Amino acid sequence: MPMRGAQPPLRLSEADRHYLEQIVESPQPDNRHFERARILLGYAQGQSLEHIAQQHDLTTSKVRRCVEKALSFGPRSALDDVPRPGRPLRITAEARSWIVSLIFQNPQNLGYSEAKWTERLLAHHIRNNAASLGHSSASNISPGTVSKILSAESAQSLHSPYYGDRHAPSFHHTRVPVLHIYQSIEWRHTDSEEDTDPLTLLAGIDLQTAEVRGIVRSQHGGEEFVQWLELLHTQYPKELQIDVVVDHHASHTSHETRAYLATVPNRFEFVFSPTQGNWLNLIECFFVKLLHQFAETLQASSQGVAQNQLEQFLSDINTDAVRFRWHKLTVAETIW
Repeated sequence: MPMRGAQPPLRLSEADRHYLEQIVESPQPDNRHFERARILLGYAQGQSLEHIAQQHDLTTSKVRRCVEKALSFGPRSALDDVPRPGRPLRITAEARSWIVSLIFQNPQNLGYSEAKWTERLLAHHIRNNAASLGHSSASNISPGTVSKILSAESAQSLHSPYYGDRHAPSFHHTRVPVLHIYQSIEWRHTDSEEDTDPLTLLAGIDLQTAEVRGIVRSQHGGEEFVQWLELLHTQYPKELQIDVVVDHHASHTSHETRAYLATVPNRFEFVFSPTQGNWLNLIECFFVKLLHQFAETLQASSQGVAQNQLEQFLSDINTDAVRFRWHKLTVAETIW
């Protein structure tokens, strides 16, 4: 059998191999997934790029792109096109996560007489509280927009499996899932009334241990995201694969990110949200709430001091980490 050249091998877990084989053997496969699954299975068996291209009547460059994407982002993410950032949302992702988290609360616990949420009541509550909680983009939300956000969320709950369901029982012994979160942090200068440039927190919550691993930088670009990935790479054992749950921010698929991932093949698998649904929104909101409570009183004599305070905050969280547990409910139970 013709063997590959200088390309590193592709490691497939039993669950990933079975998943790809199911796509290939499906009676009505998605043509794009079918083609890419055949490429990845052939490459994992030791076939060269040229042999795969010739066998399936493809160009070598097309086969190479598919393999490189699998080595960088993981075999399942390689079946789809890498997400692009698209047009910015008028209501930010953080605000949407907060809105979805409200449906898990009893309105009476928030001072309302109603026992169940309605779209109108949700919109009223959001408009009155969004700005004070740091979600100004939702300050003028209408009941119709609330309905659209919740409808999209319920559709994801129906059609997207819980993250752990797609893996074999041995998953937790060979892989570690990390939810990536980034947040802009305002801080005040103790000796001046001048405006300060905000800092950006790039953090990951280990979904098994609830430990937070993060860095604080002046911005959130490809270079900073690579620094965060390198932090994970150095802190986790080399034999573990790191599954990173990320959104469609441009830095997550930037040239800097792709170049770095090419140096650590098979180390990371990217899971692009919002496919994971509302179980992640709860975790995000819990963390962001803690962050806002801390940042409301963040004052420092310099940006460096503010950065150190934020990093100390991350360290303090890990001293009493609370593991998140999620029990799947029906859509009716989770929304109304």
